[in-house]
Amino acid sequence: PFAGGVLVGLLIFPAVYPERPVIVATMVSLLIVVPVIRLLTPLVGASVRRAIYAVAVWIVVNLIRDYLVADPLLSRLMLLAEAVTVLGGIAWLLRPSRLTEVDRAGVGMRLLGVAARVVAVFLVLSIGANVIGNVTLAALFVGGVLRSIFIGIVLYGALQVLEGVYFVLLRTPAASRLRMVERHRPLLRRRGMRVLGVGITFLWIFLSLSNFGVWQQTTHLFWLVLDTPLIAGGLEVSLGQILGFFVVILVSILISRLLRFTLDEDILPRTQLPRGVPRTISLLVGYGVVTLGFVAAVAVAGIDMGRFALMVSALGVGIGIGLQDVVNNFVSGLILLFERPIQAGDQVEVGECTGEVRRIGLRSTTVRTWDGAEVVIPNSRFVSSEFTNWTLSDPQRRMHIVVGVEYGTDPERVLTILRDVATRHPDVMEDPSPVALFTGFGDSSLDFMLRAWTEVAAWRGIMSELTVAIHAALAEAGINVPFPQRDLHLVSVAESARNPQPTKGGGSPPGEEPPSDR
Repeated sequence: PFAGGVLVGLLIFPAVYPERPVIVATMVSLLIVVPVIRLLTPLVGASVRRAIYAVAVWIVVNLIRDYLVADPLLSRLMLLAEAVTVLGGIAWLLRPSRLTEVDRAGVGMRLLGVAARVVAVFLVLSIGANVIGNVTLAALFVGGVLRSIFIGIVLYGALQVLEGVYFVLLRTPAASRLRMVERHRPLLRRRGMRVLGVGITFLWIFLSLSNFGVWQQTTHLFWLVLDTPLIAGGLEVSLGQILGFFVVILVSILISRLLRFTLDEDILPRTQLPRGVPRTISLLVGYGVVTLGFVAAVAVAGIDMGRFALMVSALGVGIGIGLQDVVNNFVSGLILLFERPIQAGDQVEVGECTGEVRRIGLRSTTVRTWDGAEVVIPNSRFVSSEFTNWTLSDPQRRMHIVVGVEYGTDPERVLTILRDVATRHPDVMEDPSPVALFTGFGDSSLDFMLRAWTEVAAWRGIMSELTVAIHAALAEAGINVPFPQRDLHLVSVAESARNPQPTKGGGSPPGEEPPSDR
């Protein structure tokens, strides 16, 4: 913690004291070396630790060379020695065995390998410039490379400090009281570290370009490229306007997701709103932010609203002609959002499709069947056709179990057994209570029906358990479940069939075909 605090303080110092003398800037840079090494060495392996020590030595030599060596020739030789030793370290890093490990590693390590190759090119240019006598260019390359490497190490250390601070903030009591933090702490940590990583990367790019003295030239070239006009027919836009359009759209989508995440996880669950209203509010807020972002993106792109209105009119004609079903489903999606006849998690029957609603979109609804398939159903079917929602206002369902027993059985005894079996089951509801009915006289049995209420989510399994329990209870009581019986009345029978005459040898009577094997 002490090393992290010192590092953060020294990093803030240049912003507090921008007009500092060169000697003060050099001393601050030297002071940063110690907390960086103290902070990073416990976090890395032995090989990386040696690389950090080497970079620290190189940066210290580069910072104090001009103050300790007055002879220009000796300073030039030291500069050449710095370039050669750093290049040797890069060559050691890029040896074939190490490159194989880097290629198998993640994206970050591969980017580090690419950066090492770029550094090697700059060092070769520095050695060449030093040999031909351009000491200023050689010093710029060596100093810029070393400072960029060390700035990367420093910012990595700062990232470790910020990660620790961010993790502690997520563990504070105030943050733990938020539902979105308590339920999604690992997700928030990953996303927060990703944002910090992107910010640290852009900061490193800015500082590295400043070290080489090309930041202003780079930004000037960047804006010059963005201002380049692109002409397509009568439309003239710049690359910056196109980039701005997509950036605004992307930012609006990210803001929409953040707002929906906050509403769904922390704000709306704390309100006492009717079922389905929180999801409707969340969707409307998300779509509203994206719509405002699109309008802002159009303004940033500099698109003429008159032409845009003409394009929308032409698009409306096309929609009216060829996209009627799409518009119908879109409007039906809005009706479903406001009317709320179905919600995510409901169990529905639409035609032959039966399953659980997983997602309700503006164009279609996804239903996961009991076999595991996900069926995408257009929203218009839920508005213009009949469907069954088993959990619209009540998550309860009544089960019907039909039982037949043999004739001669006492009906009251059977009714008592059915009621007792249903009452003993823990998942059968007491209110409404189970009902056993004697429904009639069947062809070969006395027919009964058991009606019992339970939760929709598990009714199939409970119905199976009740059926098994009824079978066991009837068997224990000595009550049989009869097989179907049929009486066959023969109207006419052939004389030979009534009085069959045996023949010698067991053959068929004269004039008749032998019996078939069938």
